[in-house]
Amino acid sequence: MPRGRAPLPGAPQPLRRPAPPVLFHGRTGSSASHLEWRIRLFGAGAIIGMVGILYDARWMIWVSIGVLVLGFMLRYQGGVRPMEEDDDEEEDHGDMEEEETEGA
Repeated sequence: MPRGRAPLPGAPQPLRRPAPPVLFHGRTGSSASHLEWRIRLFGAGAIIGMVGILYDARWMIWVSIGVLVLGFMLRYQGGVRPMEEDDDEEEDHGDMEEEETEGA
């Protein structure tokens, strides 16, 4: 279909693939695993910092910087596998051992 013309009435529209979100593009599961906590810490640090600026409390500003640094460091924290997956794997291995003993 030429680009300059409008499609005929009743003609099927070409399907467009949605673009991936730019914010999470290229992120692996390990870097995005603590994303929820990082967002919470950023919000808490920002609020504490704004209150510290409002009341001119230097100690509160330093606490907010510490909270923000902690949230930034979570990015480099290794991903931890959930306990549920570990339990399932142990049960699967146990079933395999029982099947081997029964067959022998």
